[in-house]
Amino acid sequence: MSDTYTFSTLYEEDAFNLYNSLPRKSQKAVIRLMNFEQSNTHGFLLRRKRFKEMYAFDWKTRKLLSMFLLEKHPIFEGEGLPTIFESQSDVADTVATLGKNGYAISANKLTAKLPMDELLFQSKDKTSQSFSGKTLLEAMEQNNPDKLAGTYWLKDQNTAAQMPEFARIAFDPYILSVVSGYLGCTPIHVQTNLWFSFAGEQDHKTLSRNAQFFHQDKEFVKFIKVFIYLNDVTTENGPHCYIEGSHIDELNQHGIPYSTRLPDEQVLSFYGEDKLRIVEGEAGTIIFGDTVAAHKGLPLKKGSRLILQLEYAASLYMSPVCPFSDLSSEAKGAIHPVVLKHGRLFANYSNETREIYEVIPAKRLKPKRAWQKVLGSYRHNDR
Repeated sequence: MSDTYTFSTLYEEDAFNLYNSLPRKSQKAVIRLMNFEQSNTHGFLLRRKRFKEMYAFDWKTRKLLSMFLLEKHPIFEGEGLPTIFESQSDVADTVATLGKNGYAISANKLTAKLPMDELLFQSKDKTSQSFSGKTLLEAMEQNNPDKLAGTYWLKDQNTAAQMPEFARIAFDPYILSVVSGYLGCTPIHVQTNLWFSFAGEQDHKTLSRNAQFFHQDKEFVKFIKVFIYLNDVTTENGPHCYIEGSHIDELNQHGIPYSTRLPDEQVLSFYGEDKLRIVEGEAGTIIFGDTVAAHKGLPLKKGSRLILQLEYAASLYMSPVCPFSDLSSEAKGAIHPVVLKHGRLFANYSNETREIYEVIPAKRLKPKRAWQKVLGSYRHNDR
């Protein structure tokens, strides 16, 4: 694709005007992404080389991207399809709230019981011991007799993604309708993650590693996460927190590089305390969040917390994640046949691509440290 890209007829005038309102660097970044979409290149091979371009994709640029992708990858509409949730009546309102605030709490709740006994979990300190889901669930139920502290993350997301119980949620028509409506195109499922958190003494490094300081994600150019509390969460046991509206007025626009961990005082000085939201909720509470917004998990004062996280991207350009293997027959059996026809949803499922990813040295898959130095040159007042 060249600079003379033919805009979708559906949004031709709006897209043309929006494109011309962007800085030249943002225009070029969008064009490179669309060239990627028309190629056979693996997105993860571009992350190290092009990550600095992430700064070009602010709210307006991401909106333009959706217009470009929409023609070939239309918004998924699940109305009329069976869902495991009570209703799909709040889809439009939820999408609208997401657009305004960056986050939205669903009117639905997850009631399904998930099989976690055989899954393995480990802290981000790779030298630490692995624990089975069964062991960690027992620790939660018995008030943590072994005094576990910190956060234990799912070791292999592919294992969970292939299980029908998790696939049924990830590809439920209600979930897909909300995330697709927000992304403005067909979503790609890229993560099924779980983690246990336990109260206890933790140093600054551990809190940072476990995302318990405010920060901004930039895993994909445009993405959304779905957080589901699997136990009751109050201010005592680590609720999710976010800054309302900071998906538009991003931290990086205040000179803060992506993923930088920040104290509350600094973040609140940018946005004001009135924008801070703390999400308490019963087990099953569903939180849709664009974590480009400033967010964190509140450190636990007592007890424990268990969260399921799903993530969806508009494009695999500069993907940071290991692809899943081909979708298992068991997982396919849990997904509605109409959903299975939408191949774009499963673009991150491929044995062949997973094998390519797994043999690449980790260093080649990570952004260069120097990318933080380019922040200033990607501000949108730089034409």
